[in-house]
Order: sequence, then structure tokens, then C-alpha cells
Amino acid sequence: MDKPSYEGSGLVNLMASLGRAFAAGSSHYPALDPDPDLGLEDARTVILWIIDGLGDHFLARQPASTLARDRVRGLTSVFPATTSAALTSIITGRPPRGHGVTGWFMYVHELGAVTAWLPFGPRVGKGQWSGIEPESAELLQRDPIWDRFEAETHVVQPSWLVDTPYSRGVTGRYARRHGYQGLDELREVLVRIAREPGRQRRFVYAYLSRPD
Repeated sequence: MDKPSYEGSGLVNLMASLGRAFAAGSSHYPALDPDPDLGLEDARTVILWIIDGLGDHFLARQPASTLARDRVRGLTSVFPATTSAALTSIITGRPPRGHGVTGWFMYVHELGAVTAWLPFGPRVGKGQWSGIEPESAELLQRDPIWDRFEAETHVVQPSWLVDTPYSRGVTGRYARRHGYQGLDELREVLVRIAREPGRQRRFVYAYLSRPD
């Protein structure tokens, strides 16, 4: 595993570059170095498509794929490189030490229980803490970096995730949330958002849980 970098070649630095492109103000971490010229400042719609589990080393073994041909540079993840930690880092623009989410399963002192963070429910069994503990919203609250973007923001996630307490707690007060089932519907949602009329710039965060 490549060691995470927060100094110019990691996920938090990508988010700092996006923040600069959308006039979000100063970031706690530097932008990508070197910062590739992707035309972000001039783009009307920017889609950040996260494909969980698709690492750079895997992509290098698929040189004929469209994604490999369009590759600009590699980035490091965060430590620990778990889904919940990395997604929260992308959303907040901070590494795990800054947002406090360190794994899929976490012991939450306020609940006195080991918790599956993304569905935000008990490790064993089904259900969500939101219906049991009134302080769930406060425990989950994280400020997404795109709340500061000068843009209309959208969050596109699988239907099982889009309306969980986690998603409601971290995707912000202003973003419009969209659920989907399957790649075809994901494509339809993204195309619909990109083609919506309006003069305001748009930022879209899209998450695909496969192939992880």
C-alpha cells in the first residue's frame, strides 16, 4: 500500500484543488502539486465520480480501458484506507485525524456500542441508531467542503446509502441528494443533472460502491 500524502498528492489535496476552482476559500491542506490543468475553473459542470476499490495499481493492469487511457495522475488515499474513512475525507477535505472517522466499525462512546458507521447502526443485526438516539445527528455531523462552493451541488449515491443517517449528516445542508440502482440509472441521473437548465455552475459528487 502506498503511504498517504496530505502535502500535495492525496485525496485531501484533490478536494483542495476543487475548492479553489469553486472559490471555497482557503483549505487546511494544499492543492495538488503539481496541479494538473483540468479546466476546472471554466467548467460549468464538474462531476467527481468515486469508484470504490478501483485503485491506481489495478487500473495500470487494464491499459486498454477508457479510464486508463484518460488517466492524468495517481493519488494516494488516507490512513486507514477504509471506505468510511476515505469517503468522509473526500467529503470534508480532511484526513481521518481531522474528521474522526477511522473505520467501517467504530466504538462510539456516546452510544456505548460498536457501530457500522455508514449505515449508522449496530454492528450485529439491522436497524439504525437514528430512531433510538436523539443525538445521532450531532455524532454524525461533518461539514462537507462543497457547502462552501460557489455552485449548485448534488450528491449521487446508491439508493441504500443516499438517505442513511450518515449521508444526511455529512452531505450538507444545501446539496440535492439523488439515489440510483445500477450503472444505467447512475448514468441517467448524471446526464439529467448535467443537462438541467440554469446559469449557475454545478458540482456533482457521485459514488459507486462497486467494485469494492
